Amino acid sequence: MRKFRFRGKSIKDGEWVEGYFAVLHIPVEEIIDGVLKRTGYKEVPSIFNDEPGNREKGGYWHDVMPATVNEFTGFYDQAGKPIFEGDIVEKQDYPHLGRKRTIIFNENGAFMTNEPEGRAIDVVLASRMYKGWCVIGNIIDNPGWAMED
Repeated sequence: MRKFRFRGKSIKDGEWVEGYFAVLHIPVEEIIDGVLKRTGYKEVPSIFNDEPGNREKGGYWHDVMPATVNEFTGFYDQAGKPIFEGDIVEKQDYPHLGRKRTIIFNENGAFMTNEPEGRAIDVVLASRMYKGWCVIGNIIDNPGWAMED
């Protein structure tokens, strides 16, 4: 069975954190008429990073910005870097066409590539069709150059 891994930007320092994702329900308490009372819960998106040997990042829950949470696709680029949804990937179509950029996204539970021609292709199929995938960034850190040639 594959591991479900996620990444997100830490609210604390803006650094990317990878690991297991959960929405924690933190009690909200207020003093009302001199008595401490629970008034509800606050939802906090968090990632548990189980990176061994790294006390600063590993083994702790990190509160993350909700809009930055992306799921691991199960695929790696040619350098062995994990590919997450939201990543901008350069790929070699065919030698005569050169390199093209595509965005990885999740549609109805399937990871897809957003092709410059306006069509979407399943990542599994695309990984068989294209050679030389290379993660060059993501749409969160680099929103302006996602589909530039």
